[in-house]
Amino acid sequence: MNFKNYIFILLIFILILPNIHSEVADLSFSIDNDGLVTVSGVTDYPSVLLPNDTYAYTTKNSQYWAFDINYPVFNKFYFSVVLPKDYKINAIITSNKYLISSNNDRITVTGFGINESLNIKINYFKDQTTNTSFNFWLYFSGILLLLLVSIYFWLFLKKPKQKDKPNLTYKNINQRQKNILNILIKEKTVSQNKLLKILNIPKSSLSRNISSLESKGYIERKKSGLTYILKIKD
Repeated sequence: MNFKNYIFILLIFILILPNIHSEVADLSFSIDNDGLVTVSGVTDYPSVLLPNDTYAYTTKNSQYWAFDINYPVFNKFYFSVVLPKDYKINAIITSNKYLISSNNDRITVTGFGINESLNIKINYFKDQTTNTSFNFWLYFSGILLLLLVSIYFWLFLKKPKQKDKPNLTYKNINQRQKNILNILIKEKTVSQNKLLKILNIPKSSLSRNISSLESKGYIERKKSGLTYILKIKD
């Protein structure tokens, strides 16, 4: 082979070389809720800028999103696509081999290929059941908290019901005994010595009236030291 032939082959190789894609890639695509895609990883394919944030790979139609990439033939490639949190896959269109996994409520599609193009389209949508479940537990927790607060107020802060005042139209008692009952209603409990000072009557008369009220079931008395404590009988 002469020198001209070598030159001819070299020129052909130089012309063909730009059209031969022997690139490799290991790329990751992380998608946010608003469709922003963060591209990271390594590749020697010149059209992929790393790292890069772009909206070029996502579109939205109503409540459905689509992630779509299509790169030329790679010698070898790996890729992963991470969907936003609480989103589900509606459909996957690709000629590449892939697997689907989930972690922390985010679905990840991983795949690879040899001597083929990297092409994948993922249709995905917001999982509304997550919000429904969250709202249910939020409402349930609110109702439960309200119920617990109501029980607390009912048990611990409820004012004791005041007893009705005894009916003063008693039968078979005299005016002095009515006076004794009026004092007990007002004071709740009174010692017999204090009652003696309030009424300013003979001790024997007080004892007699107290005994009469006690026998009729209007009052009760309890020994306390050298005196008695009197109160209206429950």
